[in-house]
Amino acid sequence: MVEKLLITLGFVVLLGICGIIVHHQVTRPLDEKLAWVDRELANINPTWVEFPQPDWNFKRWHEAITGKKALWQEIVPPPPPPPPKEEPPPDLRKELTGVEATRSQIGQKVKFKTPENQKGVFYTVGDKINGLTIKSITKDYVEFSLQWKGEELTTRLGRR
Repeated sequence: MVEKLLITLGFVVLLGICGIIVHHQVTRPLDEKLAWVDRELANINPTWVEFPQPDWNFKRWHEAITGKKALWQEIVPPPPPPPPKEEPPPDLRKELTGVEATRSQIGQKVKFKTPENQKGVFYTVGDKINGLTIKSITKDYVEFSLQWKGEELTTRLGRR
């Protein structure tokens, strides 16, 4: 029952919309407005306005403006160049790549294995390996130092 009522109501609304569309096609309500606009435009009389040619010398003006030196100068001077970047400190770990401090020790000398000598060589405090000076030796690590631009850079290498 409700379905029939909804279908009938939808059909009535659809017929109403179709009726409005047909009415507008037949009566054409905009035709009257377009005719009125055409009549009003036909009543307008154009008037001609003459603009006299000015006797301006554009070429002379252009030369006077572009000939000024101040025109081509910067309003704000360019900034000074940046200061040179400081050289980063050397990577001490990279210098010690392949170097191994062993647990072998005779007095204050510790055995180091290097890529050039895998059997090992004994070094003590003050000796240099790959440009780094041995600063101190403990049972757990060896401390290396490098003088760089008035600073002492240090790193530790664990003993195995």
